[in-house]
Formats: sequence, structure tokens, C-alpha cells
Amino acid sequence: MRSSFAAFGMALAFLVGVPNERAINIEGSMTTEEHHLSQAPKEHPVKAQLLADASQIHPGQTFTLGVLFDLQPGWHIYWQNPGDAGLATTVTFALPEGFQLGKLQWPLPKKFIEPGDIVTYGYTNRTLLMTTVRAPDNLRPGSTVELRARAAWLCCRKICIPGQTALRLELPIGQSRPSPHTALFATWRSRLPRPIDEDERLRRLHIEGGFSRGETSTRITLTLEWTSAPADIEWFPAADPALSVTPATIRSRDRRTEITVPVSILPGRTPRESFWGLVVYRTPDGHRRGIIVPIHLRAEAVSGTRSSTKRRMP
Repeated sequence: MRSSFAAFGMALAFLVGVPNERAINIEGSMTTEEHHLSQAPKEHPVKAQLLADASQIHPGQTFTLGVLFDLQPGWHIYWQNPGDAGLATTVTFALPEGFQLGKLQWPLPKKFIEPGDIVTYGYTNRTLLMTTVRAPDNLRPGSTVELRARAAWLCCRKICIPGQTALRLELPIGQSRPSPHTALFATWRSRLPRPIDEDERLRRLHIEGGFSRGETSTRITLTLEWTSAPADIEWFPAADPALSVTPATIRSRDRRTEITVPVSILPGRTPRESFWGLVVYRTPDGHRRGIIVPIHLRAEAVSGTRSSTKRRMP
């Protein structure tokens, strides 16, 4: 739940379109013009590009389209749930008629502790937000299609600066050809969270808790049993406008992890039947992996092995 003045200041600045040179300090108050000039970088700290994993597409082909964000050192942008402050990064695609667009796919986020012990979620250095696209069957070989996207973000370090850009990419129609960015897309696909049944380390998941009739707050407990004990386990709740999800308590011992998530219904809101979160951990070789965990909000207990707990992400 974003109740801090910092969150209000960030959101207000973004909505009114504060220019890049007018920054907000991380505590949320507007600085003076002189302080803006001394704090804000001369060049915007985020660059965005529209890329595809194909340099030429054929009619009916499925390919991947994405916006690559490159950040200057020390800056971060936000995940789809920014946490206690900040604003979610947005990417909106505009494609020619007949192109079919999939859902936006988000790599595993990182956790940041902002001044005042504010917990936020997002990305540093570089990240790729991507989606699958299917071209129509009636494209004419030899022609060219123009793909467009609009990206908007809030980037923060000691200050926060909003940014947005309109992007375009032209692709010729013909025999399918990979692009120079094919390996880049493969790298970022490996950093996407996986459904429960696709994680080879998770042996069993048990979910208990939820809202009984008339309740507005509850605790939901996830118990995970692993084939081998992972390290650095984290929990990232998805954003839900009807819910306040406070930081989880995580306890691990040997090959068993228990995650307790306090959840409250915000006044005047009606939550959906379920929400979801990510359980993220580190493998022995140092790679981060993540599991998508759908959670029903009504009181119940659900358990199963990895093969029997497959559910769709809401």
C-alpha cells in the first residue's frame, strides 16, 4: 500500500509531465530550480530501444518484440508492482491490422530499500520487456511493416525523473531471418519467471489461508518443499488495486521454505478471487530463478506436487 508522501510526490510529478530537468528528490518534495540543475543529470539516465528477434518476417510467423531499457549506473526503474513508492514502467504497442499481440513479459525484478525503509521493486542497468507477436497470413513479400511502441517510466537514484518515448521499427516481409538481437532475447527469456510445474527444484507446494466471510485482513502461508535447498529466497507480490500486501516473512530450513504473506482489503474495494506473486531464489551456480504462484483469496488449503499444482497466472 503506497501511503508515503514520497509515492504521492513521484506520482504527481509523472502525471503532470514534469520535464526531465525538473526532478523530485527521493523523499518526495519538489526541489528548487537551482537544486534541480545541480542534481539532475544533463542526459536522461534511461535509453529505450524497440527491438525484434527477427530482421525479416514471413506471413504467419510468430516472433518476439521488446523494449530494451539501458540505465546509467546507480539508477533504477520499476516493475509492474513498484512496491511502496514509484510508478510501474509501461509499454504500449501499436501494430498494423492483423498482427496478434501477446501479454507483456516481465523479467525477475530486484528489491530496493529506499530512504525511510520504503521497499520497492524494479530493475537496474538493463532490462528487456517483451511480448510475442504473430504476423498475419496475408502479408505481401517485398513490402515493409512499421511497428510502434510507447514506453514510460520513472527512474530513481537520489532523485526521481520521469521519462517517456515513442519508438518505431520497420521490418521487411520475406523469408524469415534472425536478427542480431536473437541472443539478447534468449538471455532475457531465461530470466522470466516460470509456472509452478516447470520448476525442477520445487517438489511440493502447499498454500493455506485466505479471507473468510466478512474478513478484511488475513495471512496466507506458502510452504515450499524443494528437491535441493535454494539460496536467497525472495517474495514479490503482484500489484492489485484492491489489496494491501505487506512484506512477507520468509523462513527456510534445509529443503523447506515457509512464506507468510499478510494481505488486507483496501476500504471500498472488492478484490478478485485470486492474485499472484513470485518466489525468487538463487541456484548454486549463482543464477536467479523465479516461480509464478497463483493464490486464491478465499480461505482454503491447496497443496500438490509440482505436476499437480499447475494453474494459469491471473
